[in-house]
Amino acid sequence: MRWALPVLGTPDLRAAFQVSERDVIIRNNRVACILGVIFMPLGTTLDYFVYPDDVPTFFWFRLLCSVLLGVVWFLFGTEIGRRYYRSLGLVEVALPMFFMSLMIFTTDGAQSPYYAGINLVIVGTGILLRWRLSDTIWMFLIGLSMYLIACLGQEIGNVSTFFNNAYFLIVTAVFSVTGSYLYEQLRFSEFCLRAELKDNQKELEAKN
Repeated sequence: MRWALPVLGTPDLRAAFQVSERDVIIRNNRVACILGVIFMPLGTTLDYFVYPDDVPTFFWFRLLCSVLLGVVWFLFGTEIGRRYYRSLGLVEVALPMFFMSLMIFTTDGAQSPYYAGINLVIVGTGILLRWRLSDTIWMFLIGLSMYLIACLGQEIGNVSTFFNNAYFLIVTAVFSVTGSYLYEQLRFSEFCLRAELKDNQKELEAKN
């Protein structure tokens, strides 16, 4: 038996593929949580040079984000986390984006260089997390919405800087979404080939 459209597949095959991906996705999400727990507080060194007057406030923002990421890490190891691992993954990514947007809002708005923090989350998501196309799109929409709200909550000021930041965010997200889609299709094609090989082996054993 051959799968006519290995990239699209049947609903049953798609469902089996998602089940096979779950453990790897949860593992990668937990690794991403640990990285967030470590590097959010370390960002205080960046605050010291960029916004020295806001170091105490930003430290508590970063510490709270790390604590919440630790909670998410714990939940991924529970039955609830395994059941709702995709939604929990979006929460995991939204947390650092929210706190970076909060820092942007409380400082220079559209002129803040901290848009790069949201950009970093988008890049990290594309590299670390084995997400579906829909999940990556949601991640992009959440991140862009938070950034725009943080910027529009104040006067835009220099429009060229705002356009520059928004442009790089959007382009980075497009690359991340495209890469996520292509990588998912590649993994699914390999899953289909393994399923086909398994069926052929069973058929051969039955004939023998």
